[in-house]
Amino acid sequence: MAETAAVRGATLRAMLVATAVLTPAVFLLSLAGGQRHFHGHGLPGLRGLVLAACVGLGVAVAIFGVRRSFLRRCVPPASPLALGVIRCWTCLVAASVALVTPAASIVHAPTAELTPMGVMDLLYAAPAGVGRLSFWVATTPAATHAFQGLTAALLLLAAAGWRTRWTLPLAAVAYLVLGGIPRSHLKFFHAGLLPFFALAVLSFLPCADAFSLDARRRRRAGGTPPPPGVPTPRHGRARFLVYLAIGLPYAAAGLSKFAGGGLFWAGPHNQRAMLFDQSLNPMGDAPFLPLLRMTPGFVFGFMGASALLAELGMAFAATSRWVRRVIPPTIALMHAGTWAFMGIFFWESALLMAVFLNWRPLGRALRLPLPPPGKPAEREERDPTRFAVAAALLVVVSAVPWVLRTESYPLTAMQMFAGYHAADEVEHTRLFAIRASGAEEPAPFQDLGLLRLGRNLSLRAFEDTQERARVDRLLADAAAGANAMQPEDPIVRLELRRYAYPLAGTASDVYADPLGTLAFDL
Repeated sequence: MAETAAVRGATLRAMLVATAVLTPAVFLLSLAGGQRHFHGHGLPGLRGLVLAACVGLGVAVAIFGVRRSFLRRCVPPASPLALGVIRCWTCLVAASVALVTPAASIVHAPTAELTPMGVMDLLYAAPAGVGRLSFWVATTPAATHAFQGLTAALLLLAAAGWRTRWTLPLAAVAYLVLGGIPRSHLKFFHAGLLPFFALAVLSFLPCADAFSLDARRRRRAGGTPPPPGVPTPRHGRARFLVYLAIGLPYAAAGLSKFAGGGLFWAGPHNQRAMLFDQSLNPMGDAPFLPLLRMTPGFVFGFMGASALLAELGMAFAATSRWVRRVIPPTIALMHAGTWAFMGIFFWESALLMAVFLNWRPLGRALRLPLPPPGKPAEREERDPTRFAVAAALLVVVSAVPWVLRTESYPLTAMQMFAGYHAADEVEHTRLFAIRASGAEEPAPFQDLGLLRLGRNLSLRAFEDTQERARVDRLLADAAAGANAMQPEDPIVRLELRRYAYPLAGTASDVYADPLGTLAFDL
């Protein structure tokens, strides 16, 4: 028996050493050559090695997860109340996302058409009732609104902790389908994904032992739910998994930026280019261009470095109390900054950062009826293997899509703003509408239902005839819908104009001297 244990220990140590050597070596190779190597344009077999390294990293996490020393240092006990508050807050944030998701308006826009979207493809193609039901929900206006309300109701019931074993998984599935409806008609986007990751993990955790109607019902029925204020190792491990599910996507986003541009990604030139690029997006009106032009370069460098370090630091939010005190508030400020300067606001992700904070001092300040904190429960003798396997699975599920650069809903490599802009100018497009009266005006993408067109796609239309035909079709459908709402002065011509805006100098006219024009007569 002792010999078997010794062999097992030696095998685990050998796997750990191999992983510790293979993972950084392959990762450095991938950074040195860029992620294009993963697609067969670089060193042969590198992608397979990186995938093996990801699996090895998961094995390493599993090995550490069963070590008592790691659990004592990095996975402290947590109270059932803390996990219950996390469940409640996550469900409320997800319910807010569900209520504001414009699923029905996007589905029934003139440009509505399905595009491949991961798990949604399986739902639409499912045989018998499942496929017909999902298709019906996504194509009937009343049904889409009803399903949206049902999703929000399930999330609110899970937030209250009513029949959590059933309502929380059902709410997670409904949230997944609701988020897939607009993506199927537009394109893959990352907003709203983080609450789903947290909901999916919470569905398997004992998150209703406190701060829930289930716990209250158990007490009334004579049961003995865990004391809400007494930390236990079981709830500490559950909280660790939630932290991991939220932190790993941010780490993947930071790694994508570092792999795409290295340390130069955070440089002033690249940051200024990204901010200009988003300000010149055809869905906006570039209100901050004068301010961005006057801003010193070191400010852009500080913003870029802070964002990169914060996203990479989220990988350690699950294991370090100090990181949880500093990095999540920084992430929330980062989202506020992108909202102010780029018009992109991941508000649900910013709100979700609250799960990392210790709200007991605030509760005492507000005189909330919180149970007094108790001494940690006696150390549980539960086998931590299930926890270690769950943590390893989360790491692998996050790492493999990053390596493969997968964007298959809900899996994602988090490739957001990961490139490096080396040019001294930013190219952009603007859509103008010419009406029968001769009046010319910028055509807002939102009013025409052209959110699916996007700046990059419209730029490609200038070089790609196939893309131009697609844009032509989208514009014709959008203009037909707009003319139906305003028949007295219809749009007779749409012009897509291409511009180049310099990053330096004193240029102030954003729409002077177009580089080219694509005309679409209706």
